[in-house]
Amino acid sequence: MAGPVYATATHPDHPPLGLEPLRQIAGLELPVIAIGGVTPERVRALRAAGAYGVAAIRAFWDAAEPAAAARTMLEAWQ
Repeated sequence: MAGPVYATATHPDHPPLGLEPLRQIAGLELPVIAIGGVTPERVRALRAAGAYGVAAIRAFWDAAEPAAAARTMLEAWQ
């Protein structure tokens, strides 16, 4: 796992890593799961940076419809 990639209320004391460091980590050719501040709107950028997958908490916790948020995230990943 690598993160938090973006700022997140779940871990407010950890500065965000950003996409470029994620890209460098993914360049090691190991499966990297991006965590921290993951939202459906950010999934495509995370995949483009080389993430093997993503993990999210608040994107679902804060969503009015968590199942819809999960579907949106899956669609963005594909």
